[in-house]
Amino acid sequence: PYCSPASEKPMANSTPWIATAPEDNLDPADYSPLLGIEANETNRMMRIVELMADIGPIDWPALRTIKYDMGYSQQSAAGSYLRQIAGLNFEPGEMSDAQQLLAEWDWNLDGEGRADALAATVRRAVAAFGDSGRWHALVAAGMTARLGWAGPARDYLDCYGPVPA
Repeated sequence: PYCSPASEKPMANSTPWIATAPEDNLDPADYSPLLGIEANETNRMMRIVELMADIGPIDWPALRTIKYDMGYSQQSAAGSYLRQIAGLNFEPGEMSDAQQLLAEWDWNLDGEGRADALAATVRRAVAAFGDSGRWHALVAAGMTARLGWAGPARDYLDCYGPVPA
């Protein structure tokens, strides 16, 4: 197998600031924010960096592992949101059960973990609703209308404050 030097290891360029070789990274301060350059780093980019950090020669099994990785970085937007959920204080019940299940998630959506479905739902919500106020309003409305959980919905909103109009 071909073993590339560290400077040749590929990087997923989700943000234009990060180059293949770290010494070639661009400085965002050198570019006007008026250019509209998207600066977010995707989970896939974070995972590529994590998976290739200490990799040696890349053979077929290593490449397959990286290519078909179903993992999520704890540094991703979903990771940030899960840390917020972990920091909430719920009374014993369904919300605290869900919180505990998320705490047990192995950060991999391979369909083998007990928490995979719930983590996928939270991840999808984070991706779909970057506006957290809108997301909280939808969660509370769903808890009330579809599940009849008016009390937990109020508790949920109390954790996050009022929903923006």
